[in-house]
Amino acid sequence: MLLFLGSGVSLDSGLPGVTELTDQLLNGDHSEATLRTDNRLGSTREAQSLLRFLVELDAHYLSSIAPYESKGEYASTGAAFRAYTSYEDLFFLCKQITQSGWGLADDAPTGALIDIIEQRAGNMLKGDVSSARIIYLHHLAQRASELIERVVAEQLHAEKVKGLDLVLELARTEEISHLDIITLNHDTLVEQLLTKNGISFIDGFGMPDGDVRWYDDSLYDSSVKKRIRIVKPHGSINWYSPTVGGKPRPAIVISNTLDVCRTGDGQKLNIRLKRPSFLTGGNKVLAYNRGIYSEMFYRFHLMLREHRFMMMSGYGWSDPGINFRLTNWFNSSRHNSLLLLHKTPDSLQSNSLQLAECYR
Repeated sequence: MLLFLGSGVSLDSGLPGVTELTDQLLNGDHSEATLRTDNRLGSTREAQSLLRFLVELDAHYLSSIAPYESKGEYASTGAAFRAYTSYEDLFFLCKQITQSGWGLADDAPTGALIDIIEQRAGNMLKGDVSSARIIYLHHLAQRASELIERVVAEQLHAEKVKGLDLVLELARTEEISHLDIITLNHDTLVEQLLTKNGISFIDGFGMPDGDVRWYDDSLYDSSVKKRIRIVKPHGSINWYSPTVGGKPRPAIVISNTLDVCRTGDGQKLNIRLKRPSFLTGGNKVLAYNRGIYSEMFYRFHLMLREHRFMMMSGYGWSDPGINFRLTNWFNSSRHNSLLLLHKTPDSLQSNSLQLAECYR
């Protein structure tokens, strides 16, 4: 059986959903201490101003996309794959702007977006000439993307796990010989639940080596197969990339501090980026093809091929990359079926015309 989970399953544990996270990001009072000090990057308040500006800009395009004419009147169908601007969409826009400043985003749409922001942002950007203002925008977008990562990571820690009784029941029942769990969530609620109840599982990370558990994709295929496997295509708030032997490696940090981490033989690990590794925004589509995420999506792909039945809960149908894979799964066999656990399933259809067609 394949269990597919989204952020909605974490709400009962007190974790914010996508809408609440976005609101906290835009309107919350976030301490400057949460971000590294660099005057070139602007203040947190300025970063929030940029994010609110991007929301307004994105909202205009969401509503004006796909114009058409009917009987002399003009209107727009709107975006097909999403209905609102989330913190993930904001992260995508900020990363595109930042990468353009590094010469890594070389597409015309990103350049056009930067020109529009420079022309319309007014006093938000500092500089007497256009080039200076664009350079400041690159730095400010970097500050904003860091703010998003920090806020999301800080908000997704829960002291108690609630509302996941069905996950525990599925994990315990002998009627299910093999349970694969795909979770798009960055939190660790499922892992906490299973561990607390003494249920073993494979998550792609090995046994503790001092303060870390190193990622090892072969564990999913190990001869000592566990009944439950967990795949997290979008990463996790406890994933980092400690450097050992001069090269960074994906690992779960089990130490209480990131500053003093060592391997089992006492070797000190350097964790340069103190932010956890998770994916958000449209950049996910590109990131799916590198590092640990390419491995996770490979496992996701294999699991879809192995199962004919999927139970889904908490997913809002708002990730185009995921939706394409689900659509391919639905269309690959008439025997593939979905049990959707949702109080108002019809409300999901407006989030993705792509999946809505399959749903109908």
